[in-house]
Amino acid sequence: MSAPLWFFDAAGNRYPADGLVWRADDDTPFVLHPTIDALSEIEFPLVSIGESSTPLIPIRLAGREYDCKLEFRQPSGSFKDRGAQMMVSALKHLGVGAVVEDSSGNAGAALATYAAAAGMACTIVIPRSARGPVVTQISMTGAPFLRVPGPRHQATELARKMAGELYYASHIYNPLFYAGTARLADELIDSGSVPDTIILPVGNGTLLLGLYHGFKRRGAVPRLIAAQLAGMDPITREFRHRGVAISLGESRAAEARSVRHVRTSTRPARLAARIAPGIATAHPARLHEIVEALQESGGEAVSVEAPAVITAQRTLAEHGIYVESTSGVAVAAAEFLDVSGRFGTSERIMIILTGSGLKR
Repeated sequence: MSAPLWFFDAAGNRYPADGLVWRADDDTPFVLHPTIDALSEIEFPLVSIGESSTPLIPIRLAGREYDCKLEFRQPSGSFKDRGAQMMVSALKHLGVGAVVEDSSGNAGAALATYAAAAGMACTIVIPRSARGPVVTQISMTGAPFLRVPGPRHQATELARKMAGELYYASHIYNPLFYAGTARLADELIDSGSVPDTIILPVGNGTLLLGLYHGFKRRGAVPRLIAAQLAGMDPITREFRHRGVAISLGESRAAEARSVRHVRTSTRPARLAARIAPGIATAHPARLHEIVEALQESGGEAVSVEAPAVITAQRTLAEHGIYVESTSGVAVAAAEFLDVSGRFGTSERIMIILTGSGLKR
């Protein structure tokens, strides 16, 4: 990078991308598209550990064929590698030597993996309750990780305090991460594999917003559908709220566009967090951006129940594809929308499978 790289806030104020400031002065996340656009024009070496284009295979479910994008076939086992690779590579080129992140899941594993490959010091902050293969994966990279007593948000608070001395490599706030996930749009466009509709599990929106900006930068955006689990579905609720909150004269059209909220009973957030921890986010920092991306793409948000998710995960396994239950949320949403008549007869639909079943 011969010229400085900047982050921008909504007012157009700029902040150095290699600095310790991780959000705008008004506490809002940095705007994404200026950084994504800038990085698409800059050449610098990418830290590589053997990643390649992920497979796209057809799978027939309940009489309809879907294109399944196997994003879990990345080096660390999830789509988060796209964001981590770009962020770590750019930061290394900018001279950043040490980073901190709060994540006991795929984001932490991806960042620790690429930081190790880059020779970059990386600290991961996790809640004490975090367990399982993904935590082992983080520790095996040699990255020190700090266990914080209490709920998940306390890990975030500690990481942000540490950000006064270390670079906060947040997969939620840092635009460099989204510049990486935006490359999936480039991959689909360049391979001639752009579908009419893309369904994916969504929590903080790191993949959905990357896709949205990646497609928008190069032309038309496919219809994006956010899949969530009932009990932890703030995007679905906000999408539905916006659909209702319009003028009376538009109410019929709004009803046609509004979310199909699949809910047969009330499920506590605790169950949702256990079934689909990868998208268990009660308050997404970029909620309004996510909903606007869904609306502008002509998409929607769908919530599904836990039993449907487990069934979908098992169905995929019977097709030889073992994914974590978070990916099952997208499959369950696709099956519901199909039964509800929400797809056209010849509509080409892609389901993105985001994480390996070996992670959970």
